[in-house]
Amino acid sequence: MEVNTMWFIRDSRYFVTRSLHVLSFDVVLADIFGDKSMIIAKNDPIAKAGDIVSYKDQGLLVNGISSEDGGRTMELSCSSLDELFLRPVYTHNINLSDFASTETFIKSIIVNHFLGLDPAYDLSFLELPADAAMTATPLIPPELGDYSMVLTDYIHKVSRLGVATKYMIKQGKIIIDISARVAQSHTLDLTGHEVIEDYAEEGVAKISNFTDDGVTDYYLLVDGTMTTTPGNAVRASGAWQTMQKSDADKVSAEFAKNKYGHRIEFLAREKYCLMDNMRIKTPSGRIIHTFVSAIGKTSTDSRYKYTCGEVAQNLTVKLREGNE
Repeated sequence: MEVNTMWFIRDSRYFVTRSLHVLSFDVVLADIFGDKSMIIAKNDPIAKAGDIVSYKDQGLLVNGISSEDGGRTMELSCSSLDELFLRPVYTHNINLSDFASTETFIKSIIVNHFLGLDPAYDLSFLELPADAAMTATPLIPPELGDYSMVLTDYIHKVSRLGVATKYMIKQGKIIIDISARVAQSHTLDLTGHEVIEDYAEEGVAKISNFTDDGVTDYYLLVDGTMTTTPGNAVRASGAWQTMQKSDADKVSAEFAKNKYGHRIEFLAREKYCLMDNMRIKTPSGRIIHTFVSAIGKTSTDSRYKYTCGEVAQNLTVKLREGNE
């Protein structure tokens, strides 16, 4: 990404395209947090919330605009194009058994709730993939509530579990790709690099369950599994807690409440993808097994800005095991 080059702003209703003179930027290319991107541009053309800013084939949704430098420039606060689907949709008549995969569920919600219903709000510039072009991940159940759901939230949820919704701007259309991706694994030594490290840990590592038949000790291992016979396995650190007349499922649920996390931020020229697995040696000497949680770019550095992990998330989320 460069300033003053190949930047455009597009009206989200008619997709009319105008050139945009960008002076600086700090943008999120992909992430699991919903973080905002910031773009400073000349105040001509005038932008409005809901417009789409694009660079080559990548796009961002404008959320807010503030005037800078006596009105000569504007600061655009932008988010992922996932937020095109923030409006809650009616779900009372949805039968989940009708959907064979996560990908077809996402496509169906877009087709039936964001295309062709009301000309004033129709996202007619979207181009969806043919069913045959999509992967088929077993349906990850959405949280439908009594009457509605927010598709943006569901897209964020399944992205953690390997189903990505991506957007490419081409020939006046936003082409959507909905597909599963197998995370790649990488090893990275950041010794001597400028790195931001943040750690948080709070939780239980051993639970003694008291019953009429005696005491059963459950141990949490560093890989997130639970056992009553740890042997030489590496045990997680944390408090020793007791429970009464519980079963293994309840003990496991108690371990799942643990808070454990880290957040590693660094710059690199290599291209990694969201949710890729990373084995990182940090400047402090820690060996961290983590995953890519955010990818960004700034106008002041040609390298990618990466974030790995997330602080204070439930252990079950951190390990990305099962469906939430």
